[in-house]
Amino acid sequence: MPSKPLQTLRVLAFVFLVVFLGARGWASSRDIEKRQFILMQGIDAAPNNEFDVIYSLASPQSLGGGGGGEGGGGGGDKESVVLQKTRCKTLWQGHYFIQAKLEHPLFWGHLQTLVVGEEQARRGVSRIMDVFLRAAETRLKAWIVVADGKTDKILEATPKTEKLPSLYIGRALEMEDYLNMIPLLRVVEFSARVSNPGEQPVAPIVKADKEGIAISGLALFREDKMVGKLDYDEMHYYFLAAQAHGFMPKRVETETGEVFIYEITNVRRRVRPHYSNNQVSFTVSLRLEGNIIESESKRSLKDPKFLQEVEQAVSTAIEKDCP
Repeated sequence: MPSKPLQTLRVLAFVFLVVFLGARGWASSRDIEKRQFILMQGIDAAPNNEFDVIYSLASPQSLGGGGGGEGGGGGGDKESVVLQKTRCKTLWQGHYFIQAKLEHPLFWGHLQTLVVGEEQARRGVSRIMDVFLRAAETRLKAWIVVADGKTDKILEATPKTEKLPSLYIGRALEMEDYLNMIPLLRVVEFSARVSNPGEQPVAPIVKADKEGIAISGLALFREDKMVGKLDYDEMHYYFLAAQAHGFMPKRVETETGEVFIYEITNVRRRVRPHYSNNQVSFTVSLRLEGNIIESESKRSLKDPKFLQEVEQAVSTAIEKDCP
């Protein structure tokens, strides 16, 4: 049984520890108005194995409503989004270079999208993933996409329906997933595939135009390096075969000239491995369910013969697009 003075000393030590830790937390905290949010980050390859880094920054005071300034509107005369660029040997060096230009500390916790230039993706993304996995402040749920060309065109885009391009890309990807077009592809899933020898990573390719930003295809990786890409239609068929995603309307014509639009609603996969001459291959069989959402034909699916023609036409069309 400890003595009374010893008990008192323990209580005082505990109270002192709580007050000390609380004081440190208060001292290290910052008002939200005194942070510089990184909403989107672009990383391009530069000569001599260096990086071109670009941050899309938003300050809370400029996003708090008010008149429409440049960059899609904001409070007062301040821009909603400001771009900062630098060239650096390491990503952290670039972070410090940009921080030196700003009056408030950078905050990575609200990062929405990580954009990697195509040349940098082909060079390798292991150094990029290493930074994101080590830094406690980074947001692993951010989207990762590959730019069709340089990343500055993506970060400089000004979509008409959203004043923040980073939110525009995120919502566009979420809508693709909602419609079962493509599965969600975030930094955490991508980095897990990079380190998994049994699964290679992929990432959407985005392209900027006068109307905004659009998904144009899919980047294919071997380990941490981009080795090829698929166009928009090929991307959907890839996800259809690989992950039972990729649903999209398909124009189909029967042998008798009946034209209709078929929409896939469900997919069941069957994968058969084959081994021959020290090589492994797979046959993927797909069982599709769907609806006719538009038709130029007067015939009814109640006609068994027409129903068989429709099923055969859909099967032939899918096989033709997925050789």
